[in-house]
Amino acid sequence: MSALGTGLRRFASARAKAEFALGPLPRQMAVLGSLAVLAGFFEAGVLALMAQVAYSMAQGHGGADVEIGFVKVHAAVPWLLAAAALLAALRLGMQWFLAWRTARMNARAQSRLMRKLFHAYTRASWSVQSRDGEGHLQEMMASHTRSATQAAMIVAGAISPFASFLILVASAVVLSPLIALTVAVAAVGIFLVLRPFGRATRKQAALHSSGSLALADGVGEAVRLTEEMHVYGTATQHRARVDRLVERVEQPYFRTQFLSMSVPALHQGLALILVILGLAVLYAVGAEDLGALGAIVLILVRALSYGQQLQTAYQKLNDVAPFLDRIQKEVRRYDDSVQRSGDLPVPPRADIAFERVSFSYDERQTVLEDVSFHVEAGETIGIVGLSGAGKSTLVQLLLRLREPDAGRYLVGGIDVREIALEAWQQRVAYVSQEPRLLNGTVAENIRYFREEVTDEDVERAARLAHIHDEVMAWPGGYEHRVGQRLDAVSGGQRQRLCLARALAGRPEILVLDEPTSALDPHSEVAIQRSLEGLRGSVTMFIVAHRMSTLSSCDRIMVLEDGRVAAFDTPANLERVEGYYRATLALAGAAPDPA
Repeated sequence: MSALGTGLRRFASARAKAEFALGPLPRQMAVLGSLAVLAGFFEAGVLALMAQVAYSMAQGHGGADVEIGFVKVHAAVPWLLAAAALLAALRLGMQWFLAWRTARMNARAQSRLMRKLFHAYTRASWSVQSRDGEGHLQEMMASHTRSATQAAMIVAGAISPFASFLILVASAVVLSPLIALTVAVAAVGIFLVLRPFGRATRKQAALHSSGSLALADGVGEAVRLTEEMHVYGTATQHRARVDRLVERVEQPYFRTQFLSMSVPALHQGLALILVILGLAVLYAVGAEDLGALGAIVLILVRALSYGQQLQTAYQKLNDVAPFLDRIQKEVRRYDDSVQRSGDLPVPPRADIAFERVSFSYDERQTVLEDVSFHVEAGETIGIVGLSGAGKSTLVQLLLRLREPDAGRYLVGGIDVREIALEAWQQRVAYVSQEPRLLNGTVAENIRYFREEVTDEDVERAARLAHIHDEVMAWPGGYEHRVGQRLDAVSGGQRQRLCLARALAGRPEILVLDEPTSALDPHSEVAIQRSLEGLRGSVTMFIVAHRMSTLSSCDRIMVLEDGRVAAFDTPANLERVEGYYRATLALAGAAPDPA
């Protein structure tokens, strides 16, 4: 009973995997199975007819007796040949349609997996997304979905040889039950003998899958650091690192390929031995009908060839199944992390408060501890602190990219977790330290897929970001194409385009992370003018070190070791706060001696 239970669980698992890739199975499998059964019947008929015709022609007879089960027909050779040709043509049509249907399932399965994976990723929380290595999703979307689709293709493709095998064995039962039983038992025996090779293939394929992801991350990192690679002359070290990752992929790939190629050869050799043993049995029992004997031999050979196809399919399935397993695991991981959304709207012109908020990435170190503050609507707040003080984490909490481990984040007196995510995303904007552009037009970059942002909103935001005049000087104006790695757009222009993107949706809360840290003087002045123009109309949080940026803030929050060390106006902080005074001194500004 335990073996039966294990078998049923494995069948249920295999069915779930197939449905994950292919969608609902019953209708698709019913169509493929029906066509495969018909094709199998046609093939069995062709083999039986051809064996009888060959025997009749060898004996010089003009006709032959064809006996299948309880049906016995005497017909002339030309009619038998015509019937065989008709059955062969029908089988060809069935096989062609099966190939078309299977290829269509394959294409749809790959598209389905790509969509499922990417949609799950985009729904996942930032805390999970941020843990993925560079190139992780790209590798999953490319080679893993392709390999996983092969698994679905193998399952669909195995239906035809499986149905043909059963039909041929059934035909052999009619002609010789003893031989049919021998074929069936031997086919199962061969499968069991070769089964350990399948387990070994699956293990090596899993190693190949994990190695491929590590290689993709390493290559992605090298591409991101190409500029630094040239500056520091570290190309040799990058090559050595990627070489090690390639070696990690090479060995399991070699083993899976070797096993996939060697098992069919083993199956073929064992099958030939089986045919010889079958003929020996026929000889021992004294077969008299040579026409039937010829049919049995043909059916034996064809049935065993289909058995070999099934064995090969099983071996290949073990080769690619880990890729489908990993996609399922990743989709489940993304789905389990979906951020909970409330159903309340964002209160207009709302104040913002943290009440004893704490957050840690693991149990060993708390990044933010007991953080409390209150900000009125329209205030501009600067955030300063040494590296590791918790500024980036505070920004992510403000944007709801992460949720506090303890304490409350209130907007207009409402816990932010009770506010609908979609409503929140329409009222909050962000400008990161590293500006990132789409490969598209200026207008597309500012609009950023938000259909509600009109052309007028795009131009208005560009004017607020002080980039409109430069855009109009480019060929095509707002239809000019820009991108992350196009030389025509400077770093300062990219930053101002990203600021325009943030302003296009008319946000009520704007978070900026070091918006002027790496800008030329012209771009820095333009950003400062933009921020000054927004004061009072938008609640702003600005992470900054430059005093020119901090001087436009109403109040400044000083973080030290994950705590709020001070939170006051710039003038008051110049008098009493150590870190802020030291920052002013490093910036060349003289603090008030009072």
